[in-house]
Amino acid sequence: MLCCVNDCGREARYKEAALCQKHYFRVRRNGHVNLIKVAKPRIEDDRGYQFLHAPNHPLVTDGQIYVAEHRIVLYAAIGPGPMCCEMCGKLMTWATCQTDHIDENPRNNERENLRPLCRRCNTWRSMPAPAEWNRTHVIEFEGVRLTPAEWARDPRVKVAGRTIVLRKLAGMSDADALFAPKVTHNGRAPKPYQPKTKHKHERKNAIRIEIDGVTDTAVGWARHPDCEVGSSGIAWRIRQGWDPKRAVFQRGRDELIAIKALYVGKLKELKKGQA
Repeated sequence: MLCCVNDCGREARYKEAALCQKHYFRVRRNGHVNLIKVAKPRIEDDRGYQFLHAPNHPLVTDGQIYVAEHRIVLYAAIGPGPMCCEMCGKLMTWATCQTDHIDENPRNNERENLRPLCRRCNTWRSMPAPAEWNRTHVIEFEGVRLTPAEWARDPRVKVAGRTIVLRKLAGMSDADALFAPKVTHNGRAPKPYQPKTKHKHERKNAIRIEIDGVTDTAVGWARHPDCEVGSSGIAWRIRQGWDPKRAVFQRGRDELIAIKALYVGKLKELKKGQA
C-alpha cells in the first residue's frame, strides 16, 4: 500500500491514514501535508504594532518575511533616504531610523501620524521634564522649577548642582542656595582666578635665554630649526656660563671634543705631577 499523497510513492506505514511516515508527521505538526505554511497577510504583536507580509520589501531583514506597517508607510512617503530626525536634525539611514507614532497609538499607521526620529529622540520625547519626575531636590525661583543640575547651567549661578543640594539640605532658601557667594571648606571665599604668565620664560624656575632680542626658554630654543642640541644640553651650557648664542647653536660634537680635550689636559698634568 502506497502513500495517498500524489507523486509520493512511499510505502504507507500508517494504514488507517494511508500516509507514509513523512506526510503523517506533517499532518501532525501543520494539520496538512503541505511543506510550506501559508503566511498570514497581517499579524500583530503583543504591543499592538502591525506587521505585513512583505518578503520582497527593501526594509525586510535577513530571514524575515514580515515588515512593520508603519515603516512601510513612511518608506513609501520619504523614499530610501537618508533622512533627518525631525526633532534634532541628526542624519540617519533606515538602519538607524525609528518610526515614531505621534499620538502613541501603535495601530494608527496613517502617514500624518508618523515621523522619522533618531533613537535618542524617540526614547526621550515622551519623558516628563526632570523637575517633574525627580522631586527630591526641585528648586523654584521666580516661578521657574528646575533641578539643581539644570540651575547649575544658568550663567547667573556660580556653584555646582551638588553644592546647591547640600545648601538645601542645610536649610538654606532656594534663592540663597542658588546665588549665595561660594565659600571653601574652611569658610573663606575662594581666591580670584589668576591666569598663568603669558611666557614660560617669565616663571621663577625657568631659564631665560635672550638672543638677538628674542627671549625664550631652553625648551623653546631647542625647537629652533638651527639648534642641534637638546633642551637639557642648552640648560647645562647656560649654567656653565656659556654665551647664549653659542650655547644654543654650537653643535654637540664640538662640545664633546672640547670636554675631552679638557679632561685629557688635566690627566696629563696629573701624570706630570706624579712623576
